Amino acid sequence: MTTFIKCTTKGNVTYDVQIGASCSGTRFVGYENQGGAIGLQIDGSDVDIDGYKCTGTVTGQAIRIDGGTVNARGLNLSPGTSGNVIYITGGTHKITESAWVTANTGLNCAGGSVELIGCGGTGNGIGVYNSAGTVIFSGGNDFSGYVTPIRNDNGSAAVSHDTELRFSAQPIVPAAATYFMALNGALAAAEGDVEIVLKKKTTFRDIDVIASIASGGILTCAFTFRKNGGDTALVVNLTGAATQATKDATPNATCINCVPGDRVCIKLVVPNLSAMANPRATAVGVAA
Repeated sequence: MTTFIKCTTKGNVTYDVQIGASCSGTRFVGYENQGGAIGLQIDGSDVDIDGYKCTGTVTGQAIRIDGGTVNARGLNLSPGTSGNVIYITGGTHKITESAWVTANTGLNCAGGSVELIGCGGTGNGIGVYNSAGTVIFSGGNDFSGYVTPIRNDNGSAAVSHDTELRFSAQPIVPAAATYFMALNGALAAAEGDVEIVLKKKTTFRDIDVIASIASGGILTCAFTFRKNGGDTALVVNLTGAATQATKDATPNATCINCVPGDRVCIKLVVPNLSAMANPRATAVGVAA
């Protein structure tokens, strides 16, 4: 076992630190780097990271993981990269209490799986990009500071939430339109493009919605919680000048029970002669 404690690296090198495939048990505590093409390369070993700050001029990735099992917490990554801040091609990993800032792509899961807990960040690009792997959001994540909070190109089963469903800001939604809202902050005309498959038994109790521009007049925009391709009784409306609403005046008056494997999303119906800017919705759920 090798432990790096409060180490700093800086230089114009291919890797600041490269952990080979036979180096399981390596641990980083308070690591900081700046300058390499790849800040930390992990080739397939089991590695623990407790505190890692990457700043400056890294030109590739702050972290590249090509397998193994990585448990990381306290990542503070703003490398100024033109690529992916975190790039994963294989293995099973968990990242908690971490943040990354970039104008490009924050985390790209191109293989394997990664679980995110309490992560977030800001930037002009994509917060989390699931290009070909599996991303599991297990609570407390907030990527609404990105232009595109989360992008999923690997099917509805690839991105899962266990507890609360939080939808990020959207652009203006045109009149006379029906859209489906995903957990990743995206709108789509096709429900299958944005459905999320649940990993745990969950009861959804309420929907809270907000918009920066109301529908106006007496018009009503309806948000409906969807389960396995069908409408449920969990519906909230924004009417007239209202820009915020909740499903029930009495909390928990309507409960939708879901089991592992259920597909969920929210349907947004905007009436004719109306439009809505930056709609956001939170479906409050409790995992069993």
